[in-house]
Amino acid sequence: THMSTSTFFGASQRRKQDDERFSLSAQEYIDRYHIQVYVSDSIRSILDAREERPLETALKYFNSVLQGNHVLLREFEFVDVTPRNRLAFVRLVVESYRSSSLEAEVEVDEHYQKVTLLCVDFPAHFHKEVLKYMRDSTGNPTQSCASFKTVSGLWQVVFVFHEFLTAVKEVFRKHHDSSTPLLLGASGAASSAAATTPSADGAGTASSATTCDALAIKMLDRSEFLWAVRNIINTRHWQFSCPRQAHIESSLRLFQSSLRLF
Repeated sequence: THMSTSTFFGASQRRKQDDERFSLSAQEYIDRYHIQVYVSDSIRSILDAREERPLETALKYFNSVLQGNHVLLREFEFVDVTPRNRLAFVRLVVESYRSSSLEAEVEVDEHYQKVTLLCVDFPAHFHKEVLKYMRDSTGNPTQSCASFKTVSGLWQVVFVFHEFLTAVKEVFRKHHDSSTPLLLGASGAASSAAATTPSADGAGTASSATTCDALAIKMLDRSEFLWAVRNIINTRHWQFSCPRQAHIESSLRLFQSSLRLF
């Protein structure tokens, strides 16, 4: 039976979130919106500068937060600590390729080197994940070189949404008792490239893994699975970055057309 994704997200859910926000205690509100992170960092900037007018230093700091420049050349721990910081860092990386075409070929390692110019201790494992996801339309592995649009899009997905992807994988495993790898769409953030994890042993043929993924997804209780994903977004979006609801709906439509699940 066809299930409309429009029932997942709507005005009633937004009203519920508004009511929930106003019901938070002071500490819960501070924690949810990472206020302490920015207040503490602003104090650090004031003490580093020790200017005559410290409040002006604080104003400059919060303006830089709003503009997204506050993560430039900062340590990874700070870059990764909030959704705002992650998105600000992504923007800085994309802007560093401003003169390049979206279709220009770029090596994954080259992209990683560019990222480390902006954050010297940025971990390499995100780009290793990108290499795992780089497959052609038949599911075969591609080389480490692809268009900037593909490499950048996949990197944005695995970096910005890494907790969300982990949570979705756990939901998948819970609703389907299988050791087969997962098939995840990367369209949720600035990329139309399809993303898939490698086989359980790190080897095997990509085409067979992709076939197993499709069969495993078809065997899922699709209703329970999709509502579980919805629950992740509705209840944990303040804990970590989640894709926009419109992107989730777009991904679900992709599954409808490509795997005919619904």
